Amino acid sequence: MRERWMRQAGGAMALLLAGATVGCATDVDEDGDEADDVASATRTSYDPSVYVFYGLGGAMFSEGVEDIARATRGRVYSWWQRSSVEQSIRAEFAAGRISKPIKIAGHSLGGNAANTLANNLVAAGVPVAYVATLDATAPDPVDRRVKRADNFMSHDFRARDVPGARRYARPDLSHIQLDNDPEVQRIVIRGIQGRP
Repeated sequence: MRERWMRQAGGAMALLLAGATVGCATDVDEDGDEADDVASATRTSYDPSVYVFYGLGGAMFSEGVEDIARATRGRVYSWWQRSSVEQSIRAEFAAGRISKPIKIAGHSLGGNAANTLANNLVAAGVPVAYVATLDATAPDPVDRRVKRADNFMSHDFRARDVPGARRYARPDLSHIQLDNDPEVQRIVIRGIQGRP
């Protein structure tokens, strides 16, 4: 019995990792559908200052980030795309195509990516208005130049405090429930929108 469970768990992990490596930036349109990069490159419906990151399992375990992106007209990225997103933001900001401060949110490994991105951007002189980490697993302290930072923590063992961020403890939620919670989403959306 145990061997069969371990084989199944190993197979599921392989599928998760395969899914995590084929992810790409997406816009989530009003119908909840994802638009591919080519189509979204010609669209201006997304807000170029809002970036949201999936965790390891992509939409399978971080589906609530799509709700956040949809409500704020943001784009969704896989956590491992942080470096290329950072390069793109820095280039767009330098060219004057991004004029508003950046807003970032992420779940799990996406929370780590969001936090690192915020810190790197402010260090490069790009203003960051907001960063939200949802069960970040290994976050750095938030740079004090980030205007507002919120950290949401479930009861899960992976959750970590983010020094410099306002702490929202949610012991009633698991790691995969946190980003789907309407109250958590409401706070993050309001933070991205610049509302208290």
